[in-house]
Amino acid sequence: MADVTLELVGNFHDIQQSLDTFNMSFAENPDLGQSLIRTTSFWVYDPISKRFGPSKFVGFKNMTMEKYQSARDGYLGGNLFNGHITRKAIESILGAYTENAHLSVELTNWAVSLLGPDALAGIDESKWKFVSL
Repeated sequence: MADVTLELVGNFHDIQQSLDTFNMSFAENPDLGQSLIRTTSFWVYDPISKRFGPSKFVGFKNMTMEKYQSARDGYLGGNLFNGHITRKAIESILGAYTENAHLSVELTNWAVSLLGPDALAGIDESKWKFVSL
């Protein structure tokens, strides 16, 4: 792995790039992608592409599935690998996360398109909060 550091997003472009990377690389590690989708509470939404990204992934600049898995396994990131920290970095750029019934429906449709009809079975959707690009 060439870049073994974690760096928080610093601007709109960084967030957009990480959200795009999550969606484009989902097939590389569908188990990790599914785990993130099922456990994420804070979501970044792209109204143009109608895709979502989990805050803990999207909050890092140049994040990849490989880097995320390494951080999750404890090999990099240390205290920086923290959903609260990534959420705050994103909020400093895009504003506060909020509940949104319409985006909850959109997130469900998006997850089902990736993972099938039982993608979110048993998930408490009331925990979801969103911020849009």
